[in-house]
Amino acid sequence: MKKVLLITTDFPPNSGGVARYLSNLAVHLPSDKIVVLAPPDDRADDSQFNFKIYRTKLFWPLWPKWLPMIRQVGKIALREKAEILWAAQPLPVGTVVLMISKFLRFPYILNTHGMDLAKALSLGGRKTAILRKVLKGAKAVTYNSNYTKNLLDKFDIADDKLIQVLPCPKDVSGKIQEKTS
Repeated sequence: MKKVLLITTDFPPNSGGVARYLSNLAVHLPSDKIVVLAPPDDRADDSQFNFKIYRTKLFWPLWPKWLPMIRQVGKIALREKAEILWAAQPLPVGTVVLMISKFLRFPYILNTHGMDLAKALSLGGRKTAILRKVLKGAKAVTYNSNYTKNLLDKFDIADDKLIQVLPCPKDVSGKIQEKTS
């Protein structure tokens, strides 16, 4: 399996579904093949994980707020010798990895949830156009439900790029490796 840098704006100690979903995915990957980049959190106890977690500021108050994320992702991906980026959220993380993939030639996986896609579709315009580019550039796109898959169908994503990863997954490293090798 290739070494993965998971970039997320939501990771434990946050208690929401996405944070738990992502930590469960990361725990089921070989610890020497996963590195996580997440925002700082004073409540974090990263010693519970058997993989490296970088906690650094990903946003700033000026537009585009996610600009610092580009520098952090590039720096950590190179330092950790990541071979593939994994964007946990299509917007804005997906936008960042799309840009990095263009400049540094990193392939990326895009994680999707129904809310991410439904919100972009409801807003239309620029958000939908950016999301379409992010989805198109991904080497693989994960989805967590049939509802999310139906939303992805609106973006005309090739079925061979899609990986269904249900919550509380068993070991998915084989599926991801197969799609990204």
